[in-house]
Amino acid sequence: MTKILIDGNWIGFTESPISFLRVFKEMRTSEVGNIPIEVSINLDYVNKEIRIFTDAGRCMRPLFVVD
Repeated sequence: MTKILIDGNWIGFTESPISFLRVFKEMRTSEVGNIPIEVSINLDYVNKEIRIFTDAGRCMRPLFVVD
């Protein structure tokens, strides 16, 4: 089981962290996604945690997606 944290607050567990990460990133990058592009996500294999950060003032780097 992998723990899920949003801004340091524990909200639940997932049995499939890779699938969770994939779906989260798809929702963030899709045109109809409900997740703002400023939200970041990190998978920590050692501690078995998925950390999602939504706090204000997060730095973003320019990224170009090439198909």
